[in-house]
Amino acid sequence: MTDKQSMSALGSALEIIQRASASVDRTASRLARPANSSGKGDTVDLSAELVALLQAKTANEVGVKLAQSVDELQKSTLNVLA
Repeated sequence: MTDKQSMSALGSALEIIQRASASVDRTASRLARPANSSGKGDTVDLSAELVALLQAKTANEVGVKLAQSVDELQKSTLNVLA
């Protein structure tokens, strides 16, 4: 794997992690909306929000695993070349 390929893969991993984080932020924002003055706030579909959180968690895990795999591959390449 070349340096350019490694950087591209690490960039992809970072993008996945950032998107997952943004998804968690959006979901948290929807869940934290206060009720209006009548006491009847917008209803929140908790099951849909839970699914969104689980998807974000999975995406984050994929991004982290991708970054770890690239790191391991770079270390292996350096060991072969050394």
